[in-house]
Amino acid sequence: MKKEKTRVVYQAEPIRDFRELIARTTQKYPDQIAYKYKVRKTKEEVEPICKTYSEFKNDIEAVATGLLSLGLKGKKIAVIRK
Repeated sequence: MKKEKTRVVYQAEPIRDFRELIARTTQKYPDQIAYKYKVRKTKEEVEPICKTYSEFKNDIEAVATGLLSLGLKGKKIAVIRK
């Protein structure tokens, strides 16, 4: 006789957009690490950088403010890196 696997399903609240996702996550986990990256200081030295959800939200708001100040409200933009 095969044993049936039990699936645990969690209720998830719908999220309208990226702004709401960041706001909710920042509210729940303000000091948790959102992402990490490395910055090369010299050929041998690499510095790890950790961004919390609060810092990430602040960075997003700073970029948005800059785009609005350039008159790009309601415009489509692309972010391209070299």
